Amino acid sequence: MSRLRPIVWVLLAGLMAFAPAAASPALAAPSPDNETRKITIALMGDSIADGIWGGMVRILIRDRRYVLLREAKNSSGFTTSDWQAALDAVIEKKPDAIVVLFGTNDRQSLIVRDKPRSLFRSKDWEAGYIKRTDDFMDKVTGIGIPLVWVGLPIMRDEKWNDESIYLNAIFKQEAETRGVVFLATWSMTADKDGKYAPYGLDLKGDKRLLRANDGIHFTESGYDLIADRVLQTLREKFPAIFASPPAKDERPKGINAPEASSGGMPTNIVPAPKPDTGKADADKTEIAK
Repeated sequence: MSRLRPIVWVLLAGLMAFAPAAASPALAAPSPDNETRKITIALMGDSIADGIWGGMVRILIRDRRYVLLREAKNSSGFTTSDWQAALDAVIEKKPDAIVVLFGTNDRQSLIVRDKPRSLFRSKDWEAGYIKRTDDFMDKVTGIGIPLVWVGLPIMRDEKWNDESIYLNAIFKQEAETRGVVFLATWSMTADKDGKYAPYGLDLKGDKRLLRANDGIHFTESGYDLIADRVLQTLREKFPAIFASPPAKDERPKGINAPEASSGGMPTNIVPAPKPDTGKADADKTEIAK
């Protein structure tokens, strides 16, 4: 019997090695309440809105808390669509905030059932355009989603500049009557005299080319400036959701991110778009005579 005892102990020790260990409090899986909550921001609108999305991706590249929905569409606007179907699809994703910029392509006739109905800046055009703007704002505010409406920037062409001022006045008025945050970009995209300036200071304080060659769109540095102001506005106006500054050791999750390796770039983030030349948008505008 004494000879069997060492063999028994060896067998018991082997069985204990494969037995599941009890989880200690320090090593237990984190409670869902302790996990970092994702903050989802949807970017909607035209090509400039898409550029702002790219700027936000670059700024938040190390903050895992953010999910950035890329919902903008080049060469689009309220004259060609009321955007209600697209908005419904975004709302289903339950974003914490929606950021929009429209108007770059809206200097044309109002399209109703695929046919032009009224010329730009006519009485009927204005009534129809305001209705589409109001319907969009009302749907978002009606369900309590924070909405930031980014105004059009200063333009190089004087005629486009005048038309942007006209559209911004509509956006600002309708936003203020509905509790929507209107973020003006005019002063931050102009020089000290209020004139169009292709160059300016970037986020690091260095002088950079901020505007694209078309005098409408921006370079990456320019989009980064607007994106930074959007994030500041979200934190100031909606502190309960956006009060904390971004962590520098984390990165965001892009909703349409590819899973393949990207040569050193985080694989869970959508690559930022290249600066838009604006030709596709500008060429499609129809200016009323």
